[in-house]
Amino acid sequence: MQAILLDPPQMYAALDNVAYVKVNLHKSKVMLLSMMAGFFLSIGVQAFVCVTAPTTTPALTVLGAVVFSFCLIAIVLCGAELFTGNCMMLMAVFQGHVPVLDVVIDLCLVWFFNFIGTMIFAVMMYGTGVNGYYTELTGNGIRLCAMAAYKTHLNAWEMFFRGIFANFCVCSAVLLGVSSKSAIGKQFGIAWPLVVFIVCGFEHSVANMYTFAEATLLACDVKNHGYYWLNLTLCSIGNVFGAAILAVIYWWSYLRVNPDPTDASPKVAPYGKA
Repeated sequence: MQAILLDPPQMYAALDNVAYVKVNLHKSKVMLLSMMAGFFLSIGVQAFVCVTAPTTTPALTVLGAVVFSFCLIAIVLCGAELFTGNCMMLMAVFQGHVPVLDVVIDLCLVWFFNFIGTMIFAVMMYGTGVNGYYTELTGNGIRLCAMAAYKTHLNAWEMFFRGIFANFCVCSAVLLGVSSKSAIGKQFGIAWPLVVFIVCGFEHSVANMYTFAEATLLACDVKNHGYYWLNLTLCSIGNVFGAAILAVIYWWSYLRVNPDPTDASPKVAPYGKA
């Protein structure tokens, strides 16, 4: 009977191979799939706003977080390129299978087109009137403006450290998603780390892209707009660090070639060799 769950060595070897595939994607595919990831993240944030607009009670926050998890489930199962998830390619860099420059280029390209995707989605969502317009906000719009204002009033170190923990959770969700071979298993594995990330109030750079874009269109609080870029910059750096924690520890534990010549344990084969 075929196993429905990959064990850790198999899971990290699979991620190592995924990284190799990602950096070799045609750049046009990377752009389009990155925009799609921006769309998915944006609709997840908007769904969270709609659920939590009436009140910010813990119960509704958890429910909103569960609804929000749709975005990463769609990204993983449908196939899209998300900046924060792609940071796990650092594992393949440490393994020596992917050049660091290729990963840096990929992450920059994915970040930019995640941003473009969220901008396009924000304009389209503004057109629906779900959040209201800059002349008159709905309950959703008021809630979104409050979220944007809160994020801009964080201290710089808070933005950075919340970015670390946000991507620690997101990359954990990606790992759990990869570990399962069933659709339902992937969904459960992805959803719960995202619920943790949301209820703890951590900062995800791509999710914030949509929040700030829509807040700008709604003219929520123009004096805070300069802080949007500070938040995105520090959160993005923090997101990379969050992924690096997982990448370093699990690369060292499961993928690193053991230098002990007496160790007969299996090694991960280089690409092109069995």
